[in-house]
Amino acid sequence: MNHTCDVIIAGGGPAGATAACCLQRGGKRVLVLEKEKLPRYKACGGGLSQTFLAEVFPFSFDDVIDARVDTISYEYNNGVQSTVPCRPDVMAMVMRDKFDAYLLQQSGAEVQTGCRVTDVRETPDGVTVEFADGARLTADYLIGADGANSIVRRKAGLHQKQVLIGAIEAEVPFSNELRAGYGNTPLFIFDRPRSGYSWVFPKTDHLSVGIGALGHVRDLREHLERIMQGHGISLAGIPLHGHSIPVYNPAARLNTARIILAGDAAGLADPFSGEGIRPAIRSGQIAAEAILNDTVKAYTARIRATLGKYNLYSLLLWKVFNPLRDICLALGAPNPFTSDAILDLLSGRQSSLDVAVKSFVTLWTKFLPIEISAAFIELFQGENAKQIFYRKKYPGRKSVD
Repeated sequence: MNHTCDVIIAGGGPAGATAACCLQRGGKRVLVLEKEKLPRYKACGGGLSQTFLAEVFPFSFDDVIDARVDTISYEYNNGVQSTVPCRPDVMAMVMRDKFDAYLLQQSGAEVQTGCRVTDVRETPDGVTVEFADGARLTADYLIGADGANSIVRRKAGLHQKQVLIGAIEAEVPFSNELRAGYGNTPLFIFDRPRSGYSWVFPKTDHLSVGIGALGHVRDLREHLERIMQGHGISLAGIPLHGHSIPVYNPAARLNTARIILAGDAAGLADPFSGEGIRPAIRSGQIAAEAILNDTVKAYTARIRATLGKYNLYSLLLWKVFNPLRDICLALGAPNPFTSDAILDLLSGRQSSLDVAVKSFVTLWTKFLPIEISAAFIELFQGENAKQIFYRKKYPGRKSVD
């Protein structure tokens, strides 16, 4: 069969564009199908780690960095704030319209916009995608990176039960007062609902504000308006953009013999932070590697062992943190260790599991015998847990038997 190309990618967001970059570098002929005209607005907080981007991509993103962050603030317990310095590599702000278009441009792949896939058919020899007008394209492989409501996922028989993060976001133009009040300092607000948080992210000429919560939460819009009003930010006349972010389902099958799901189509957002860009990029990279290395059949297992594993720990961390949120924040926010751990989590230097382990070390070595504390961690991590506790409890000593 003469195929249109080697790989068709449905969706031009971070997952699809990353896969295109990696596949093009690997010598594959790639066609990206994006249903919207580019550049297009995408509701997203837009916080990204420059360190992480440098690990994945061989080119700079300086041209699409909208704002650089020098401090980060957290607000909890009805108005108590803690502000900490932020390393330059930890977080930068982007607007997704510019970021996504730039990433696709850098990939070097052919891109067709305004193309909405309506059907997918797989054969032993390849994959055919069909459009509303009846036109068809064929390829050896198809990557479904077409978002939370993925057509590829449904047509490929990979539909899955999903847990969703509900989110509402808005872009608020800067006034002189807002610019002076927020500068380059993102603000995370732990208020209501208890299953989520709100944010205020400064960009070049506006604030990106929003609220997100795991599971079904009533009156999310009212929560956002109330919280922003309390911070001097009026949403009157400002368009609000609501959307759902799917989190990881360990039972989900993410591939067939020739079709792979990535990004939100695979449901890979972090359930603790709600972050979706970084896992989308990483899954696009893994999807490309599966095709290049002829290991597509092992893709689901690879995701489970990497992103899936850490998302499950992140969900566990959320379940522990959420009921005790006010106490955890009151104890942790003023602690330099906690600030460093959160910055490492935001930058991608550490996973939720790493942060949970270190937090457990910090809080409990003062109260529990080292053997008991280490046993808890070994259930999750298994390696060097006892050494971690020993170094914390007995600085200067090298080992423990």
